Amino acid sequence: LLDMGYHLYGGNWYSSLKLFHFLLRRQMPACGTIRKNRVPNELKTAQVAVGDTVARRSEDLLLLKCALKPQKPVMVCTTIHTEERRQVKVGQGNKRRNVSKPVAILDYNTNMGGVDLVDQVHL
Repeated sequence: LLDMGYHLYGGNWYSSLKLFHFLLRRQMPACGTIRKNRVPNELKTAQVAVGDTVARRSEDLLLLKCALKPQKPVMVCTTIHTEERRQVKVGQGNKRRNVSKPVAILDYNTNMGGVDLVDQVHL
């Protein structure tokens, strides 16, 4: 399926900077969560407040570190997205509220769609 323009979404077991560069050269943009031992120290050690995102770009590769809840931040690697955020409603009933989330995470959750529920970033 390389060189056909498909987009690939995957979990942190498979994601690496080297792989995403290779896939992009073969016209297969990719997005996925990534393990912290596979990102540069600058991003790994960056402090992120709840609701914020730290982004680092190298050519067409974007790394995002997001803290959408008080627990550990989520890291995403993508060659598909920009740093764009979108307002979405979260919560249930009268506790629903609008929050701003990176489009990369929203697309990741949509496209992983139950394939690997453990890696989904529903926050």
